[in-house]
Amino acid sequence: MYKKKLLSEDGSKFQIILYYDDGRTQNVSENQDLYQVWLEAGNTPEEIAYVEPAPAPPAPIRQISRLLVVERIIEAGLRDEAIALIKANPSNEMRWYAAPASIKVDDTDLNALLTAIGADVDVILSPGEVS
Repeated sequence: MYKKKLLSEDGSKFQIILYYDDGRTQNVSENQDLYQVWLEAGNTPEEIAYVEPAPAPPAPIRQISRLLVVERIIEAGLRDEAIALIKANPSNEMRWYAAPASIKVDDTDLNALLTAIGADVDVILSPGEVS
């Protein structure tokens, strides 16, 4: 049995699919001889409705090496400010030192720290490699 799968809302784009009795399927050209013979015998393919494709998943949030962040804070001359701010709150200090090797660039605590010490967030969090 042949089915016509609509690939556009208006039906102008479609795919002809041959369904075998054993469950297999095969895409075929609408000009295929056997399909044309089947049509000429008075058969009409069942239409499979158009389904809007699912949106692409969002891009993953970029991560940056924590060591690269530290290097850039030091290069910006903001080391002492960062240490003072981290040590001012014991929970922040423990989180900082227990943090994984990389951190998402949209991390709110990281962005708050960089803003609070007057760092250029875009520069500190720009892509790069540890030197």
